[in-house]
Amino acid sequence: MAENNTSIVGTSAINMQNLLNLLVKQIQYQDPSAPMKNEEFMAQMAQFAALEQQRETNLRIDRLASAQTAAALVGMLGKDIDANLSEESTASGTVTGIVGFDSGTPKVAISNKNDPNQTVGIALGQIVRLQNNK
Repeated sequence: MAENNTSIVGTSAINMQNLLNLLVKQIQYQDPSAPMKNEEFMAQMAQFAALEQQRETNLRIDRLASAQTAAALVGMLGKDIDANLSEESTASGTVTGIVGFDSGTPKVAISNKNDPNQTVGIALGQIVRLQNNK
C-alpha cells in the first residue's frame, strides 16, 4: 500500500484519475471501526475538483500566451531579423511566415541570409534585432 501511494505522489503530473484511484484505495483500506466521515470525504472531493479546475485554467493560460506570441510574430512578417540560434550560431533574414503552431510554440520562419538554402524557425526569445525592410 505505501509503495503505491509513493509512486502516485512521486510523479510530476498528478491527474484527476490518480487522485480518484488514491481515494478509492483509501476507502478500501480504511478501518471499518472508524470509517471516514462524510465531511472528510466531501472535503477531499472538493480538493480534487479544485485541482482539476486549476489544471484547466493553466491549460487555457498556456494557450492564451501562445496566441499572444503568435500575434506578436504576425507583426514581424516581411521584416528583417537577426537571431541567436545558440551561443555559436546566428541567423539573419527576412521573416517569411509563422510555423510551430502544432507544437504550441509558434516561431517565425526566415530564409537564412547566411545559408540561402536553409529556412530557420526562430522563437521570439531568440530575436536580437528587428528592422523594417527598405
